[in-house]
Amino acid sequence: MNDDQSLVPENKARQLKAFFNKLKTIRNVSLGVGAVGTGVMVGSNYKSIGVAGMSIAATLTTLTLSTAATAQILLSLNEQLEVMLSQPAKKPEPGAF
Repeated sequence: MNDDQSLVPENKARQLKAFFNKLKTIRNVSLGVGAVGTGVMVGSNYKSIGVAGMSIAATLTTLTLSTAATAQILLSLNEQLEVMLSQPAKKPEPGAF
């Protein structure tokens, strides 16, 4: 086995870690933008922003919060997978083969 092949799993692990870090950033930014959109909609009770403004705020809020929820689901699934993979393998039952 040459040196290039031995680095492949480590490189993939680094790439996956970078991907999930980006996913965390996307989740956090989406939650922030969703909170701003919610604030704009709540503020529209005190100062009218018009139908177009309300439609944009509602659409933006819906999209960002659904993006945050999707990112959170992927992060949770990744965490569950890491936990499952870190557990030792179970011994097969006698006669299972």
